[in-house]
Amino acid sequence: MTSKKIAVVTGGAGFIGSHTTDLLLKEGFEVRVIDSMVGGHEKNLHHHKNNSSLTIEELDIRNIEPENNIFKKVDYVFHFAGIGDIVPSIEQPVEYMSTNIQGTVRVLEAARTAEIKRFVYAASSSCYGLADTPTKENHSINP
Repeated sequence: MTSKKIAVVTGGAGFIGSHTTDLLLKEGFEVRVIDSMVGGHEKNLHHHKNNSSLTIEELDIRNIEPENNIFKKVDYVFHFAGIGDIVPSIEQPVEYMSTNIQGTVRVLEAARTAEIKRFVYAASSSCYGLADTPTKENHSINP
């Protein structure tokens, strides 16, 4: 008996996270989405509402405990949760640091505790500063 591979997608109701969830479900994964629904929207996953391979947990990544059941028997974590955009990060640095740094540490700790096989982290293009668009990956970094 072969069991499905299990993936957690943080920020899974956001633009990139929901498309990753679509692909993982199509590939036969069981997917557990974590999203606070601040930037994500349940409507991005509505077309999967009857799919028993999808679980959606409305949860802020800053509140994830290391032994959270969402991470049990998980093979992969795709971490897309966070707050993007440069200008608000300057106006609200505490909120950004709390979510993007401390929240990521919480996700990493839960993944480490669960001994997941692979952790995939995606950052925003904000590290390039106010770069020309489209921005190439080899563009100089100027946060």
